[in-house]
Amino acid sequence: MRKHQEYCAAAAIPWGMSECAHAQPDPIGNYGYKAFGIPDLAISPSYSEGLVISPYSSFLAIAIDPQRSIENLRSMVEAGWIGRFGFYESADYRVGG
Repeated sequence: MRKHQEYCAAAAIPWGMSECAHAQPDPIGNYGYKAFGIPDLAISPSYSEGLVISPYSSFLAIAIDPQRSIENLRSMVEAGWIGRFGFYESADYRVGG
């Protein structure tokens, strides 16, 4: 979690990477689901291909760091990451944020 916070702070975006949907469609136009992560922590280099942030990562981190997790979720709300049914699956910063 600390690595996520440090890595994303450098980009001035909310933190929290995991497996999630992303904005890049496959060759036939279907949107996908993929693992994303911090390069320093990635098992495979393909896991660190860009900044795709998942709000549920912050919900998982509440048990470890409630204050920073809630602050992160609030920053997501302020950025418009929430809709009629709750938080969006992810924010894909690889395609313009």
